Amino acid sequence: MPMRPRISTLPASVRAQLDRKLKAAAYGNLVAIAAWLESKGHPIKKSAVGAYSKRLQAADAGASGAQVLLPQHVAAAPSAAALRLACLQVAASGSASTVAVLKRADAFAAWVKTGKPPKAAK
Repeated sequence: MPMRPRISTLPASVRAQLDRKLKAAAYGNLVAIAAWLESKGHPIKKSAVGAYSKRLQAADAGASGAQVLLPQHVAAAPSAAALRLACLQVAASGSASTVAVLKRADAFAAWVKTGKPPKAAK
């Protein structure tokens, strides 16, 4: 039987703080977070924190819907150019003509900005 991850043995309050710290650090800054855990009396290696961070990020991405389609840097703080590029990449995956790709990308961009999915074409 495999060992349980050390992070799963943390008290609920410490794990909640850990989750907040990882999210605030964009799921990075693992060395500092591992040091913080050790200062709290929970010596957990950076690699274990990193594995937990990846699981947490995947769970958060799954809960956020449309952001799963966008690269992490775009989902975190989309600039106009990064948003447009990501929408063009998604739109190009299913359209043949340039005009159709551009229209679809605009619809995706509006979806990301407003949170309302585009209306289906008739």
